[in-house]
Amino acid sequence: VEQAPATAGASPFAMPAGGLDMDGLMQETSMRLRSLGTVNILVAGQTGVGKSTLINSVFGEQFAQAAAGRPVTQQAQWFTSDSVPLRILDTRGLEAKDYAITLNDLRFEIENCRAQKDAKDQLHLAWVCISSPSSRVQDCEVDIVRVLNKYDIPAIIVLTKDDDDEEFAQIVGQIMDERRAAYTTIVPVRALAKPKRPSAGLEDLVVATFTALPAAHRNAFAAAQKINRNLNKVAADEYVIAASSAAAAASVIPIPFADMATLAPIQASMLIGISNAFGLTLERAQIMQLITTVLGCLA
Repeated sequence: VEQAPATAGASPFAMPAGGLDMDGLMQETSMRLRSLGTVNILVAGQTGVGKSTLINSVFGEQFAQAAAGRPVTQQAQWFTSDSVPLRILDTRGLEAKDYAITLNDLRFEIENCRAQKDAKDQLHLAWVCISSPSSRVQDCEVDIVRVLNKYDIPAIIVLTKDDDDEEFAQIVGQIMDERRAAYTTIVPVRALAKPKRPSAGLEDLVVATFTALPAAHRNAFAAAQKINRNLNKVAADEYVIAASSAAAAASVIPIPFADMATLAPIQASMLIGISNAFGLTLERAQIMQLITTVLGCLA
């Protein structure tokens, strides 16, 4: 997948847009991309546990800093990015003195998501981060898993800053089981490489997350993550399949050229989706050129 220069001139295969509404085609293309799905993940953990490092490692460098934040409660905030089919709900203040407020805010936001009719607006999975070097499991970490259990939200326990202490993972599992806090799996992760200690566990976390997600949202996660290239290919394949099905339905119109305004955004969204699946993002000028080129090919 190659990314065309934003400053490139008109394609030699481009058909003049004529009376077609290019802004309308842009909006239709964006709508089709959104319809292919999104994934919403809760990332919870105490201050300094390494949430931002973990997020950036899995979803791309500086995602946590670049994504636009939207506070929804005193202790919760959604982060989104136009280039990634992903929303992250970050719980702040998961500390002993604040965690009761955090849990109440989390319940409020989950209830708010549940009130939405669209499945893309629900909370699909949670990463509950526990610092491995601390060798301790706090009440707040157990309680947040139990809240997730109440709403049937899969919880993956991520042992951040992993120091190869296999016994701690067993201790965490035992405590969670004793407190009846159900979890999908426990994944030790070292997101930040150190001298003579490379990063580890990220691939395991990505695969565990993909498996635990509802099937309808796995492809969005596959496109958003930057660790497993095979999952990127899975997401790209789904964009192609979805576009093929939509194009087949649109092309039954027997009048020549009448279906161009329908086929162009389908094919453009497929190409943009494939680019996004492999970590390439296109700006407006590039998308406009892409749509014009698609129109020329259709002609």
